[in-house]
Amino acid sequence: MTEEGKRRAGTPALTIALCVFVVGILISLFRWTLVEYLTPFLEPLLEIAIGLVFAISVVWSVVHLIRARKQGFGVALFPLLLNVAIVLIVMFVPFTRLTTQMDFRLRYDARMAIVSNVLDGRYESLTHNRGSRGDLITLPAQLSYLSSGGGDIVRWHRQDGTLIFFFSYRGILDSFSGFVYSTGDAPPKDGDFGGRFVEIERLRQNWFWATSRN
Repeated sequence: MTEEGKRRAGTPALTIALCVFVVGILISLFRWTLVEYLTPFLEPLLEIAIGLVFAISVVWSVVHLIRARKQGFGVALFPLLLNVAIVLIVMFVPFTRLTTQMDFRLRYDARMAIVSNVLDGRYESLTHNRGSRGDLITLPAQLSYLSSGGGDIVRWHRQDGTLIFFFSYRGILDSFSGFVYSTGDAPPKDGDFGGRFVEIERLRQNWFWATSRN
């Protein structure tokens, strides 16, 4: 194979490796946004499709390594290194934690304003579906971005205070996650909002990140 032919052989391997790298980073950053728009049923199919493309990229990069090794070790190995890099980044970079903290900080004041309105009783006309999972409150349209899955928040009363839940992932039945404001600075517990909590993290006074699973 000529030098020009080798360069052409390496181009697809590098291109697909770069695409997988970029898409992998974007999916890791915006996973919960994708879940919200694609639903929990379709979003995993997208990740499976990306996984298949990644497998193809790995095979292609190995073929490229074999074909282009005479051009130089760095040139031949670069596509494979990109594939290894995306695996390491996805495995060890806490994307969910980073995006959660950013969301909390950027929207803290707006959510605190909502909390004040709820506790002052200003949203009683927007409250409905009072039941075993709490009082569902539909935020005004211009504020719906503060709680994913339709712009609803949930108010839960218990003896030591009132809890207000802002969804980041609404999920199905008892599977949901989001930000919890607690008037008594006590974290949510099993049974609150009809959930079974598997992860609770204190963000600051009165605020927690919580995840419930079926």
